[in-house]
Amino acid sequence: MKSIASVVLICMTVFTALAQAPKTFKSIEDALRKPEVVRILDLRGQGLKALPDELAMCMNLEKIDLTGNDLSEFPAVLGKFKKLKILFLTNNQLRSLGNINTMTTLLNLKTDNNPFLKPNEELKKVTTLTNLVVLGFSANKASIFPVELLNLTKLAELDLSYNAIRTIPEGIDKIAGLKKINLARNFLSAFPKSFSKLKKLENMDISYNEFKVLQADLSGLTALEVLDCSYNKLLTAMPSLVALKFFNVKNTKLNVKLLQEKGTIPLSCSVLM
Repeated sequence: MKSIASVVLICMTVFTALAQAPKTFKSIEDALRKPEVVRILDLRGQGLKALPDELAMCMNLEKIDLTGNDLSEFPAVLGKFKKLKILFLTNNQLRSLGNINTMTTLLNLKTDNNPFLKPNEELKKVTTLTNLVVLGFSANKASIFPVELLNLTKLAELDLSYNAIRTIPEGIDKIAGLKKINLARNFLSAFPKSFSKLKKLENMDISYNEFKVLQADLSGLTALEVLDCSYNKLLTAMPSLVALKFFNVKNTKLNVKLLQEKGTIPLSCSVLM
């Protein structure tokens, strides 16, 4: 009887949670009918070229997904949402990020794959958003990892893949809570010494770069479980990574068998070759 009662209680809890979950509005028209209750607005792939100023009536908006539209100008109305936490702008035609530097409530921002006129300046703009936990700035032709990015000390996830970055600045350990970083398809060949102090880093993608050696001090990445260093064609050496669970070494010169025999990576680590 106790087990049945427990199941009933769990089901009631789940149903209550679902009933209380905010509705996802999927059109501007629907959102403007009840603007005061709109918290989540999903406008993906609707061919939008602009957002109406009336959308500012959605004063409680917390998330808006504008992925896959035709926005070329940063919608000014976005700056009027004082409770906005999540903003997705991936795969648009944006030339700049406008007044995004004033949107300090943002926790999650994705601006991947936009034809920014000055991508390095746009990346610097977001460095004022010091509450960010997730930042996506992939495939935007950025060539610099700005020092100002180190001000985003709350970041847990950072995606700068598919850019043209050659160096990472010293002091990256200021982002002490970083758990996942994607630096794939850049022009990196070394890490700063401070990189080894990222004690919470669990997942790292550095595929398709120009690494020849992963320096010994990177053994300080004691939480690293997933590492993709594939297609660093001249990579021949790496540090001991005792927590590693998945390791992609495709198209490198690393001798996996020798690394396992020496204890550089655990025998239990799954390896993709």
